[in-house]
Amino acid sequence: MDLKFRPTRKRALALATLAASMTAVGIAYGAIPDGNGVYSACMLKATGTIRLIDPALPSSNLLSHCTTWEKLVSWSSVAGGLPGKDGTNGKDGAPGPPGTNGTNGTDGAAGLPGKDGTNGVTGPAGPKGDKGDTGSPGSQGPAGSSTGGSLEALAGTPCGAAGGKRGVTKIEYQIDANSDAIALTCSHPADVKELDIWGRSTPFVVPPECMGAEAPCVIPYAVGQVTVSPADVNGKSGCSFHLPQALEAQGPRDELACTLQYDSGTTVTLTIAATAGTFVGWGIPPADAAFSGTCVTETANTCVVTVNANLAATAAFTSP
Repeated sequence: MDLKFRPTRKRALALATLAASMTAVGIAYGAIPDGNGVYSACMLKATGTIRLIDPALPSSNLLSHCTTWEKLVSWSSVAGGLPGKDGTNGKDGAPGPPGTNGTNGTDGAAGLPGKDGTNGVTGPAGPKGDKGDTGSPGSQGPAGSSTGGSLEALAGTPCGAAGGKRGVTKIEYQIDANSDAIALTCSHPADVKELDIWGRSTPFVVPPECMGAEAPCVIPYAVGQVTVSPADVNGKSGCSFHLPQALEAQGPRDELACTLQYDSGTTVTLTIAATAGTFVGWGIPPADAAFSGTCVTETANTCVVTVNANLAATAAFTSP
């Protein structure tokens, strides 16, 4: 920290003498005072004598700095003294009132069109629309060839009664160019088996009102529903019966309700529900059925079968 020096009459006389002597010997101090009008001097601590120095000189020059027996002093030749240090910042003043809104600027020029965005994900399908009006009939096609005459003229019947239509997944045909004969080829999947479900109405005793030739007689019907689990390969989950009851002398009546297809080895549970008549149990398929079979396990209204071959199951009913 610089020492503030207060010149006395003695010290002023000494400074004047020192300045005059330096002028007399021809010493030039181009940097005394410095550019701000400040004089730098070294005061001997023991006696108080001072000597001017030029801090701008090289440090090796004795006239550029004070020794250990001296203290640096400085004063200004400018009226008013050296500028003081900056004071601490004052507290912020209170906010001023809001200014008035400025006028709106003019609209800028329109920007360039942006790039197209990426396509969004496809939304869910909407509900099915109403059925359209039936179109007008098309024009009649050309007359076909008269060669062949009937279906009996087909070369072979692999998909007919002899070969069986059941389980057919593919039918191919080929027409002979010379004779117009049609050859059919049917494909049957080896790993798909069929399950026939039969309904049977058991005989009933003719009531007295049916004995007279002119007496009215209502033949009752047995109505039932069979559900299967799981559904077959085509999504069918069951079938229904509507069987007229047989007269006692005629024996039972059988009806093929539906044919289901399953992958070989599938275990299927059949559940019966009667809405008219009474379910009396699971029976053996009729003699003219294409397949035979019995339940592996059976309860009051269920039958479990394993479709590892073409099978049949029969549900028997009595009259309502």
